[in-house]
Amino acid sequence: MSTPQHTNQPPVFAAASQVVSTSPAPMQQLEQILVEVSESSQQNHSKWLNFVKDSSQAIAALMNRQSILIQQLSTIPGTALSEEIRLPDRIQAVQHLPVCAQANDTVPAVSTPKVQSLAQATRLLSPDDGGAHAYTTKLHGVEFTTSDGYVCGGKPSLAPADQKVFLDRDECLEFAIGKIGKVLGEKFAPIDDYSTRVRLPAEPLMLVDRIISVEGEPLSLGSGRVVTEHDVVPGMWYLDGNRAPVFISVEAGQADLFLCSWLGIDFKAQGKRVYRLLDANVTFHRGLPQPGETIHYDIRIKRFINQGDTWLFFFEYEGTINGQIFLTMRDGCAGFFTRRRCCSGTRA
Repeated sequence: MSTPQHTNQPPVFAAASQVVSTSPAPMQQLEQILVEVSESSQQNHSKWLNFVKDSSQAIAALMNRQSILIQQLSTIPGTALSEEIRLPDRIQAVQHLPVCAQANDTVPAVSTPKVQSLAQATRLLSPDDGGAHAYTTKLHGVEFTTSDGYVCGGKPSLAPADQKVFLDRDECLEFAIGKIGKVLGEKFAPIDDYSTRVRLPAEPLMLVDRIISVEGEPLSLGSGRVVTEHDVVPGMWYLDGNRAPVFISVEAGQADLFLCSWLGIDFKAQGKRVYRLLDANVTFHRGLPQPGETIHYDIRIKRFINQGDTWLFFFEYEGTINGQIFLTMRDGCAGFFTRRRCCSGTRA
């Protein structure tokens, strides 16, 4: 009978690094990539906004200098200015108009005579007079009063009087700055106790004028759909060249915020995590909207996914004007992250 053979070699144990993988889970890798892409996009967007702000300030300063020079020129005896330079006949001077005027506020206005020269216009519009200025115009038979680009007395609606809606603009504002339980009912009321929840932006960036319809099982974290509209009315603060600019046209499709709340994400975030848009591809198919046009948004959340406490959702939408495709947004991705991560960009 043979005896077992023994060696003096010590036993060999696998190194811990060979047994336990240190590579992050696929979901964590995806999350890191999305956060990095979002951070890069935000940095570039911030640089662009700073450039636009600096350019606008430079142009405003130049125009102000020109106005002062022309005003001074008009005081020289014997100097005549062209009568083509004048303000509209319906200019009204409004004293100390509140920026966020309420619907029941009265706007004190004093009619002014016809402006005959740029010098007179410069004096009328001088920022030293301490007042704002309003004008009145008509659109579809409705008279709108605006002041320095802000619609006074509540934003007018371009919707037909008999249009049925899920939430009107006042209810959308309640969702944005008030109580979700007051808007969506008792099932949603506990969300109001959280330190934070998903909301639409407050004024002036609350761009959802009405929610036409909502589809999807409430609080299910399933797929869903919301249809909203935004009216482009004369005198809105954002108009640029009498058009709604690109950032407003995209941002007005902001009701994915409402939809993900309707589908129940707040009960998962529980006030500890906040919304952050990570990525999207937007394509424009026609010219930018003009006053008198309504943008109709059809927004769809396709699915939610989670890795531990981190939740993401994927969505898309189309914007149409008078039935014509205006813009499409595809490959939208948003998530819910701690405030520390949103503010600092860290991966912790």
